[in-house]
Amino acid sequence: MAPGGNRIDGDYTRHSFTYTVPEDEPGEGGTVAMRQLNDQTIEVLPEGATKTQLRRRCSAPTA
Repeated sequence: MAPGGNRIDGDYTRHSFTYTVPEDEPGEGGTVAMRQLNDQTIEVLPEGATKTQLRRRCSAPTA
């Protein structure tokens, strides 16, 4: 799902995912490229951005 809750389709490889931003979401029609750097970190590059954003996995409590 996209950040706005819309279901998305995209191009997937083992360590990357690229999709087009759906209508009614910020950046609609643009492309977002994501690349897995390791098990905890994803690099995100929205179209038109000059710097990548790093996203880290949440450390959810486990039972």
